[in-house]
Amino acid sequence: MKSMPNDVNPFGALMITYLVAAIISAIIFAFMVGPSNVVFEISKINWTSIILAIAIVGLEVGYVFVYRAG
Repeated sequence: MKSMPNDVNPFGALMITYLVAAIISAIIFAFMVGPSNVVFEISKINWTSIILAIAIVGLEVGYVFVYRAG
């Protein structure tokens, strides 16, 4: 956080961070389950993954606000 320029929107930086993490995770996931099983494996996911994602983003946003406030 300290090396991020002050004029950068923290939500833009957070978005890029999560996009890069999502791409890397998707590549690893496809490699681990095999390309033919990707849709089947995703269909087994339930609502807990969505709630966990919301919680993680909420924590990160809180961290950004606290850090920016000083």
